[in-house]
Amino acid sequence: MSASSAHNRQIDGRYVNRKMIDKTNGTTTVPGMQGQISSELTRAAFLSSPIAEKAVVCVKNEPWCSWSLSPTVTGETTWYAHLYFHGERLNRVDLAIGATNESQSWDDWTKENEMARKMVHDALLSENLGTPPYDYTWGKVFSVFDERRGGSCIIVDYEKK
Repeated sequence: MSASSAHNRQIDGRYVNRKMIDKTNGTTTVPGMQGQISSELTRAAFLSSPIAEKAVVCVKNEPWCSWSLSPTVTGETTWYAHLYFHGERLNRVDLAIGATNESQSWDDWTKENEMARKMVHDALLSENLGTPPYDYTWGKVFSVFDERRGGSCIIVDYEKK
């Protein structure tokens, strides 16, 4: 078994990284993306990094600003990531898994498909972090289905409570 396959497996036929979120500090590794995202990442450092090169601003309402990163593809899996900053501070990271052959049309959207995505996210978190809740000194991690937004994602929230 190679070193990389020791950290990777498939859930529901999708590639996942067993070491995707470090529960000791919240550092996040998006499969297929070079580099890591941590609570220490400042907005300025993000903007000068390779991961920002193809990122697109989603919402800009200063001091809040969010970016959608360029999707990464690993095998049959596409990963989507969004970063949310408050001023210079990284506030949260949203992650979502998809299949490379998945339709991007709202005409093909169903709640059942999004709940299936949430189940994959839940399994990934269980594999990666153990049994919920995922509350840590640096923040928390959770899997959600947001009906208003029409999607499911994993949220890595760096707000210390």
